[in-house]
Amino acid sequence: MTKPIKKAARTGARAPEGAVTQPNVVELQRRNVEKLLRRALKMADPLQGAIGVQSSQLLSLGNHLHSALEEALANAEDPLDKFSKLLPSIEAYLKINRQFDRFARLNHDLVQQLADAQRVKPGSGRDQSEELRS
Repeated sequence: MTKPIKKAARTGARAPEGAVTQPNVVELQRRNVEKLLRRALKMADPLQGAIGVQSSQLLSLGNHLHSALEEALANAEDPLDKFSKLLPSIEAYLKINRQFDRFARLNHDLVQQLADAQRVKPGSGRDQSEELRS
């Protein structure tokens, strides 16, 4: 960060015009979750759309939980003591991320299956690109 931006951040003033500011990570995450949800709602395949909707909801929940955990640890007088009290929430956060990973893998496999089904017509055993060349 440049000196004028650091000073602006300290004083609460706005960054100088034309200055490059660091984006708010939480806001970027929120926008990405919204993009994922919008794409999921437009998907032609209902299963793929449902996976996308569930994934976006998990990401949103995970982002909120992560922010709450960070805030709780940052404001703690004794971070290690606070950490032990937050373990159930940390475990929930990890479970959310594991479930999201499962959905991502499931979606990847589904995309591969749909692509394979598009490439090969049922019963022909021939690739559509081969048929076009014939």
